[in-house]
Amino acid sequence: MSRLLPYETILKAREGDPEAVNAVLLHYAGYIRYFSKVNGQVND
Repeated sequence: MSRLLPYETILKAREGDPEAVNAVLLHYAGYIRYFSKVNGQVND
């Protein structure tokens, strides 16, 4: 199973397709959560 997003999904997200944008956000949710922390705490 590939962990990459399909290229078509990325193109649709870039064009503003709401379902594609959601797919991209879900795919990168862990990265977003990790990099939004400052000194180990969530940056509110």
